Amino acid sequence: MKYPDNIESAIKNFCGRKRATVKTTTELDRRIIDEALLAQEKWKKTQSDAIQLNIWRIIMKSQITKLATAAVIVVAVVILLTVLDKSTTPTWALEQTIETLREIESIHISGYFLTADAKKANFQAWIIPSVEDSSKSSYFRFEAGRFEPEDFNPYDQNRHVVVVSEKENSTYMYFPANSWTFYPNQKIAYISEGLDRSSKDPPCLGSDFFEEMKEQAQDWQEEYGKDEETGKDSVFVTCTHPSRIGANYWRFQFDMETKLPVRYQLFRNQNYGAEPVGSCDAIKYNPTLPDGVFEFHIPEETKVLDHRELSRMVKTNPTYGIDVNGLNTEDAYKKIVSDYWEAVIDHNWQKARRMRPLIGQQEWEEMQDLYMSVKPAKLLEITELINVDNKASFPIVPCLLRMQNNVNKAGVLHVSIEQAGDEKRGVIVDSLGPEFVEPL
Repeated sequence: MKYPDNIESAIKNFCGRKRATVKTTTELDRRIIDEALLAQEKWKKTQSDAIQLNIWRIIMKSQITKLATAAVIVVAVVILLTVLDKSTTPTWALEQTIETLREIESIHISGYFLTADAKKANFQAWIIPSVEDSSKSSYFRFEAGRFEPEDFNPYDQNRHVVVVSEKENSTYMYFPANSWTFYPNQKIAYISEGLDRSSKDPPCLGSDFFEEMKEQAQDWQEEYGKDEETGKDSVFVTCTHPSRIGANYWRFQFDMETKLPVRYQLFRNQNYGAEPVGSCDAIKYNPTLPDGVFEFHIPEETKVLDHRELSRMVKTNPTYGIDVNGLNTEDAYKKIVSDYWEAVIDHNWQKARRMRPLIGQQEWEEMQDLYMSVKPAKLLEITELINVDNKASFPIVPCLLRMQNNVNKAGVLHVSIEQAGDEKRGVIVDSLGPEFVEPL
């Protein structure tokens, strides 16, 4: 193909590809080619850059090339805007949230959850991540009850409280009166050695929580939208993940700019429009912390069970408790309770006393008088074990006994398995409230 034919073919192909609205004609084609050849001859004579610019201007004078070039420009702008729109659309990944949370120095969250009788109870928590491992909390305070959000009162004995203190290497847990079905008037506090972060319920947000969420969550769905209150870009995530309160359907909202959680809800089923059983309505990052927020104050007339003291006693005196080596956890707890009541029924006071190391001598003598009065005769049943995996308190073992007068009584005992050298020793910690109550 000759050079003019090349030009003619190129222009036709170009216009055809760009779908110009003006069609070529033989006369119009010839004019374009003549103008192009004239420009080429001028370029050959002068060899100047200025003439190259003139070629562009000459070609642009053509009606068809004006329209075709305009079409190219429009298409280019549309493509550019599309690319820019995609490149500026915010994106989010859970890993970004986890990494951002690791830079946070403190968190305060507040919201509500539904109690067993479908009443609302408020909760709030303050969290300081560990310096050594920011995925875990070094200081933590969780409160639940009926109070206004951000109302801090460390002496309110009507709030359920959990305090984790890295400085003291201890976890404190307080249950107010009316927390227990059997013993509505009992206030009880547990103190355990080490930092137990599993005792919070509902869970509190931290990078460790989302690390677990990332590993265990199923049916993960993301939807992008706007925050109804602020109008900020947000991502809304729904998923299923086990929770301690039996509601496994979660809905989270994350801020697209900060990557941080804004709020979350917890549901019993996939109807996310229903009333949540738990809702975190506000999350504040790096707030001013109240003075003494991580101190624990024990209200008056509260039964205190100190796991630290119990562990020390068993380690220094391995005659406390009974041998539970080789038993699984459930069988060990049942054996502890059955052996204890067998000793009481047989009036083997020495064995019964060794199985209950935390009780004082005077209190033990009063306990013996009670046993001699009501005369337990037979252990009828050990019912469902409660609180088995909660390290901040003690497992609970409800049981049913028959007295010599054929009257049945219920009792609830705290039990524990302690390490004494190479042995595992099972002990009775205390009763949860009065030793005997009427069965429900």
